[in-house]
Amino acid sequence: DLDKFKLEKSIGWNLAIVKKINKFSVEIETDEKIQGQINYEDISWTKKNLNSLLKIGDIIYVKKIKKNIFELKQLPSVNGSIIVMHDSYKSKDKLFYALPKILSHFSERGYVFKAIC
Repeated sequence: DLDKFKLEKSIGWNLAIVKKINKFSVEIETDEKIQGQINYEDISWTKKNLNSLLKIGDIIYVKKIKKNIFELKQLPSVNGSIIVMHDSYKSKDKLFYALPKILSHFSERGYVFKAIC
């Protein structure tokens, strides 16, 4: 069941299955039944050759870069950011008004916040 691997549409990535591995490219089919190709130069960031990186039948994330040409994408194993909010005396009222709304908005979308002191 591939539904558990689907990502939010706004990220612009598709699921794809590896159909054929060539010396300098990989033939794929996306979850939208689009036949495409990933060229070696679009995966060179992995520092691996195609045969050691992918196998026929692998399910991967891809992003379309031009007609029928895709690049390999990878979800980070850890994803996070640091948000710094300055709470000067002059902005205290605005901070106390805005911060709960910001935290609520993003918490409803699955984000987690932790204070660091």
